Amino acid sequence: MRPFLAVVPLMAMLLGAMPALHVLPDASSPIAVAAFSVPAGLDRQTDSENGLAAFTAYAILEGNVSDGTSLLDAVTAQGGTISVDVTSRASLFTITALPDRFASVVALFAQSLQHPDFSPVTMAHTRAAVLAQFAESQRNGALIAEQMIDGVQAAVNESAATPLGLPATIVAIRSSNVEKFFTQNYRRNGAAIVATDVKTQAAIAALLDALAPGTPAKIRGEARPLIGASRELQAVRSHASLAYVLSFPAPGPRDMAAPAAFVFAQMLQTAIAQLAELPDIPSRSLTDGAIDVTYDYLHAPARYVVTIDGSLGNASRVVSVTMGLAKAFSSLRFKGNVNRFIAIARGRMLEGARTPTARVEMSAQFLAAGLPLDQLAIFDRELGNVDAAMLEHAARGLRSAPTIAVVGSVDGN
Repeated sequence: MRPFLAVVPLMAMLLGAMPALHVLPDASSPIAVAAFSVPAGLDRQTDSENGLAAFTAYAILEGNVSDGTSLLDAVTAQGGTISVDVTSRASLFTITALPDRFASVVALFAQSLQHPDFSPVTMAHTRAAVLAQFAESQRNGALIAEQMIDGVQAAVNESAATPLGLPATIVAIRSSNVEKFFTQNYRRNGAAIVATDVKTQAAIAALLDALAPGTPAKIRGEARPLIGASRELQAVRSHASLAYVLSFPAPGPRDMAAPAAFVFAQMLQTAIAQLAELPDIPSRSLTDGAIDVTYDYLHAPARYVVTIDGSLGNASRVVSVTMGLAKAFSSLRFKGNVNRFIAIARGRMLEGARTPTARVEMSAQFLAAGLPLDQLAIFDRELGNVDAAMLEHAARGLRSAPTIAVVGSVDGN
């Protein structure tokens, strides 16, 4: 049995909004890993607070824990690591350390949550760190394009989208903004922890105790799929890689066709590569820099994301081929054996859960999305039941015109 599929919940709360502590046993891991999910994601921001969720999370990492030492530096001194990823639904903190140092690392993090430091010095360090990350992100054309699509969806649905915000909003954030966001959203109800070692349960529970009781602020609202005329977005960055990204609606993770969506994404990727006269390479790692089709089921709402590297000599042709295939697949009657695509889809689906850290983070994301802790195991089991009817259902979203984003560089690409 795959390690990831052997999921053992330690404490299952009867109320969905209550905090939960779970363990993914992994005897092969030499380190202890925990992912701490707090309902303080992008969906808690207002339009004028773009970037505030990420800024608050990074301020926790940059805050002073002792004698001018930041949480980041204090954890590093213990031989551990701590990082954060802000998603549409949550701020996900990941902690790693050797087992004998793990309790000390967690205690430092709990101290930062219980007594956060949002002083002017911390704000200055946080602002510099976030601005540096924003500048680095502007080199990734595919990432920019995807965030542009998120931004259009956010504008339509009045929900903030870009994780780091924009330089103007980052500079404008003040201590009072961060304190208010922290107080409203870093609450015990809705928080969740996933860890690799049952021996760490007591130490990790301190993180839940460090949060104030109660329920976080109201969600701004779930984004809805963009349906209707095709939206075409363009942007130019000084050193960005040229990229095209197309987004189509896809079945949600609770939809009966969700397992088929993994298979359909692989079928679409293979068809695009063949018709665009590119090598049919099934491995995602080998298609980086060419064509990639992903079923983004954790995005709200779920979507297919087609990423095309603009450095391809015939990139515009690939876009045209993708549009034509989308139209054809949306009304196609599927026939034949799809076992090859099921096998490839299963490998790609499980690819992101190879390491203990990845498995823990993915499980925490499932919990933040209101899904079972073993959602990947459910998908894995149901892939064997994918049939033509499920594939046809999975392809229906391609009847809608896609949102297309193109990012180029100032050299004229």
